[in-house]
Formats: sequence, C-alpha cells, structure tokens
Amino acid sequence: MKTFILIVLLSSQAAFAESKFVSASGHCSRKTAPDRASVVLSSEIRNANPKVAANEATELYEKARAEVKKLNLKDLQVQTSAYEVNPEYNYERPNKPKVTGYVAQLGLTVETSELPRVSEVIAIATKLGLQRVGQLQTFLSTAKLKTEQEACLEEAVRNARAKAEKMALAAGSKLGGVISLSEGSAQVPQPVFAMAGQERAMADSPSPQIETRAQDVSVTVQASFALK
Repeated sequence: MKTFILIVLLSSQAAFAESKFVSASGHCSRKTAPDRASVVLSSEIRNANPKVAANEATELYEKARAEVKKLNLKDLQVQTSAYEVNPEYNYERPNKPKVTGYVAQLGLTVETSELPRVSEVIAIATKLGLQRVGQLQTFLSTAKLKTEQEACLEEAVRNARAKAEKMALAAGSKLGGVISLSEGSAQVPQPVFAMAGQERAMADSPSPQIETRAQDVSVTVQASFALK
C-alpha cells in the first residue's frame, strides 16, 4: 500500500512539473474618433383642438424631413422617433383639473456620417421654427467599432504575452507556447452627447459648430503559456 501511494505521488509531481505554466491578462485601450452623429428635431404644436394640433405638428415634421433630405448628407438615415398628442391641464383647482388645450409632438431623428454638417440640420429647425432640438450625439458606426476592437484584440494579446515573459524570466524560466487564450471583456463605447443630452428651444438660436470627442475602445484577454 505504501509503495502504491509513493508511486501515485511521484506520478502527480511529474505531471505537475510537465504542466508548469504562467497566466496573464492582456489589456488594450485606445481613443477613437466617432464617425457618426445624430440629432432629433421635434415639432411641438399647441391648440384647443387635438386634431388641429396633430395636423399642424405633422405638417411641420414633413417640411423638416423634406429639408433634411435636400441636404444630401452622406449615409443619411431618418426615422420618426416620437409621436404624442396629450392634453394640458389647469390645476388651479387640484381636485378638478381642467383641460386647457392639447399639445402634439412629433420627432425626427437624423443620422449621418458627415459630422460637421449636423449644424446644417440644426439650422433647419431654426429656419422652420421647430421648437426643440436635442439628443445630439456622436458615436462609432458598427463597422468602425468592429475594426477598432479587432485591432485592439491583437494588442491585448501582445500585452498578455509581454507580461507573461517578464514573469517567466523573474522565475528563472522561459516562455513556451500558448496553452489557452480567451477574450475577457470588450468595452462598448457609449454615444457622447454633445449637448449633455438636454433639449433646448431653438427659436432665434444660432446653429452651433459640432465639437466631437474621442471615445474609448477597450479589450481584455486571459492567456496561459507553458514554461520551459
């Protein structure tokens, strides 16, 4: 029995010696300029008659949509983002609020790859008298995000290997081949709100120059290497 136990221990130690390895995480983080921008133009009409309010809001919306398409923006996408008709109340008598009229809102989301020309879209709101413009944001397109993440993935693997080589050298060993390699996490950058996400009234407001901010793309990997 003692002989058997000794053989098992020696076998286990030999297997452990043959499977010596070192593990390290690799990280990549880079700043990337956004290649798309979007903004929401909203028509807002008040009237005592809800149908009239809705019709006038729709008419203003259609004018804005036509003007936006005339700009011939590159990679243009337009989408209806909101449509609401709600009553407005007078609360002078809290127990019996009185309907004083109706407000109709209709939003148009405009998205393009020509970031500097978003100011021309905003100018349309001023020209037509649209009451609100908001949710101005810049972000990475799906294609650019994929390209940046793949490039960052390669850098993260090199980073993991460099760290593993330093640990192996400190331990008096040499780094061997890869035993395992997996992607840990990839941080997806969130859109940057150029107006801090706040809507503002556009009547008589000048069109701003659009300032963009680089976004962070980051990738993490986990790697194990054999030791020689």
